Amino acid sequence: MDKLNKEEKESLKQGEKLMQLYNSPGWQEVLKPWLEAKLHNSWLDPRKVKAQDKFFYEYVVSWGFAQASNELLNFMEQKKGEVQALRDKKSGVIKKDFKIGK
Repeated sequence: MDKLNKEEKESLKQGEKLMQLYNSPGWQEVLKPWLEAKLHNSWLDPRKVKAQDKFFYEYVVSWGFAQASNELLNFMEQKKGEVQALRDKKSGVIKKDFKIGK
């Protein structure tokens, strides 16, 4: 008996690809720390900006980059949990239905 439906199989397939990236040294040692630094250290130095409109532009760009970094980091963590749940369901550890994205 097949324990995963078509949508779950596709999600697991995509998730497994992301987990290859997640577990790679490139993600763990380079990209993830860089995104975390952008999230936590993306302060704009007002001394470097001469005009108010330029300051607001630079501020919005910094804020947007921090938000995008946070979203990507959260996406990868969410996928990690989703993949584990799908693996558990596929192996029979989880018996109940698994709702993707819920």
